[in-house]
Amino acid sequence: MELNNKELKNITNLARLDLEEKKEEKFFSDIACVVGYFEDLKNVDVSDVNPVTGGTYEINVFRNDNDMVRVETKEGAIIRSFPDNKEGLLKTPHIFDK
Repeated sequence: MELNNKELKNITNLARLDLEEKKEEKFFSDIACVVGYFEDLKNVDVSDVNPVTGGTYEINVFRNDNDMVRVETKEGAIIRSFPDNKEGLLKTPHIFDK
C-alpha cells in the first residue's frame, strides 16, 4: 500500500498534529518506513510456524472448583454467642453513635 500526500495530510489532521514543513517531510518519511515494514511482514512465509494462542504451556496447579472447602459450624453455638436475639435476628451492641 502506497501512501500519498493527501492520505498523510489526513493522518496529521486526525492526530491533530501541526507540523512545520521540515518536520512534515520527516513525519511522512517515517510513516512511509512503518507502512513499508508492514508490507514486508505480509510477505513473510509463516507456513511452517505453529499458531500460538497463549503465552505459556504451564498447567493449572490450583484445586478443582468442585473441591469445596467447608468449615462445619454449629448454628446454635453461634446464636448463643450473640448478646441478644430478637425475632430471629442477631442483635449486637451499637457500633455508631446515635
